[in-house]
Amino acid sequence: MSEPIAAEPLAILLTIGHDAALRRELAGAVRAMDPAHDPAVISGRAETLEADLDRVLATDRAGLAVVELHTADDIPPALDTVEALVEDEAAVLLGVLAIVDVRRFWEDFFTEDRGTARHLVAMIESASLVVLAGEEAEPADDRPAVEGFVRNLNPLAAVLPLESLAGLSLPELAEAIAEAEAAGDLADREEDDVPLAGETDAWGFNSFTWTTETPLDRGRFMALFENWPLEILRAHGVARFADGATAVLSVVRDTVAIDEYGGDDLHDHDHDESILPEDDEDALMDGESELAFVGQGMPVPALVAWLEACQAEE
Repeated sequence: MSEPIAAEPLAILLTIGHDAALRRELAGAVRAMDPAHDPAVISGRAETLEADLDRVLATDRAGLAVVELHTADDIPPALDTVEALVEDEAAVLLGVLAIVDVRRFWEDFFTEDRGTARHLVAMIESASLVVLAGEEAEPADDRPAVEGFVRNLNPLAAVLPLESLAGLSLPELAEAIAEAEAAGDLADREEDDVPLAGETDAWGFNSFTWTTETPLDRGRFMALFENWPLEILRAHGVARFADGATAVLSVVRDTVAIDEYGGDDLHDHDHDESILPEDDEDALMDGESELAFVGQGMPVPALVAWLEACQAEE
């Protein structure tokens, strides 16, 4: 990779939206954040991203590069490319910005095309900042519900209306992202500030995480998916079975994807290609099952009782 001419590291933003119109709205708002420069706008295609960033670094332009991603599957390879530049101190990653339209979010989420819902969830869970577009339109009744769902899916992300981006500078944006991550990190919060597991929030959503070191009975665990509670909108995690197999679980609405390997039997299911959250990756290294649920009006005590009943007898 060429040596950069610019004295300061290049600031990089990864942006992603559900469609081209939303991506254009986000790009316009980002440009307004750095009016002194003309940000380089780069396609996030994996096969050309490194070369495109190399060309920007080889010029004397300072400021911002915006990498436009089209699908959630583009995020991991783009992060790998950018993180290599960060390690070389040639660039700084400001974050991943995802934009959603509150006017059509639930229509898109509950469309017959299950892939649309999976894409929305993967975008949100990968973002360091979620931008809400369309909330200035009337009526704006959906905005609180969408914001609540976003905050439950990704408590570490900052959530801002689209029009507020124009009032931020790049340092202020980075600060907002860092503050949101610190506020959402339960490990760094006072005990009184941590929400109770399963407690319904101001937006009507609830979430909880269940962990056990006891292996699970495969038959009892899989029985839940025959009658999946519609109140559960998102579930993911790692389940370890008594036969030694490990299953990586991803559920969006009523669509289940399971990658299972090891044990007495090997079952390979089609994976939905969604991004596995980092906490699931951590759980893969441990010897326990860890499952996270997000929903609206979930019967948490009943779900916990069912999960406990799935534990294999010693």
